[in-house]
Amino acid sequence: MGQLIEVFKKMKTFKIIYYVFLGAIAVIAVLLNFDKRRQVV
Repeated sequence: MGQLIEVFKKMKTFKIIYYVFLGAIAVIAVLLNFDKRRQVV
């Protein structure tokens, strides 16, 4: 039972890192699109 809780804690931490990583990619993509739009205009 103790091991299961430890695995769950690790998974929870991994999920947080995963969401932060996705958020960072989304922000970078938006910034790149914004730069492209500015260059076209």
